[in-house]
Formats: sequence, structure tokens, C-alpha cells
Amino acid sequence: MKSFSRLGTAVLTLAMLFAASALAQSRNEPQNVHLTGCVEAGVESGCLVLTDQATGKLYNLYFQNEKPAVGTAIELNGLTRPGSFTVCMQGLPVRVDNWKPISGVKCSGGDDGKKAKITKF
Repeated sequence: MKSFSRLGTAVLTLAMLFAASALAQSRNEPQNVHLTGCVEAGVESGCLVLTDQATGKLYNLYFQNEKPAVGTAIELNGLTRPGSFTVCMQGLPVRVDNWKPISGVKCSGGDDGKKAKITKF
């Protein structure tokens, strides 16, 4: 009976470890994202960040070409780079594939320590 109990405990432990490992791995997989928010300066020089309006999550933006100006409301499509070390050390890194400014809105806040938000004109 003790052998069966130990075997059951070992199997259960292995199953839990496997599930935890799979969950951790899925969090580290790159994900395609569509984000909307205001571009802000990061704490490190040259870094750009955006707080997604839908989720409130902070993202560290990496643009391949033209970059939007700080204070611009944008929507973007990109690919997350979880686990990547960045000099910005702020937010989840995202390689921006494409972006466009959002017309008819502006960014407010962001200069008093609060996160910038999109507001209508």
C-alpha cells in the first residue's frame, strides 16, 4: 500500500511540474499583438513605451523604421519578445511591424508621472 501511495504521489508531482513548465513556456512564446495607446518616453534615453488602452499593460516599443513622436496616439501590430534583455528595462518588449497615428484623438497626461491616456478632441 505504501508503494502505491508513493508512486501516486510521484506521478502527481511530475504531472504538476509538467503543467507548470508548459504554462511558463507558453508565457515566454512570442505573441502577435494589436495595441492602442500613447507613445511615451521611457526612463532610459531613447526608449519608447506604450500603455495599451485595452489591458493597461506596459510595452517597450522597438521600431524598424520611422518612429512616432512622443505624445502621439497610435495603434500598432507587433510581436512580443518575452524574456529578451533590453537596455530600456521597462515593459514587455515588442517589435513593431507597423503602426499608424489615430486621427481625431490626442494624448493627455504623462508629464506628471501619470500614464498618458487617449482623449477625444
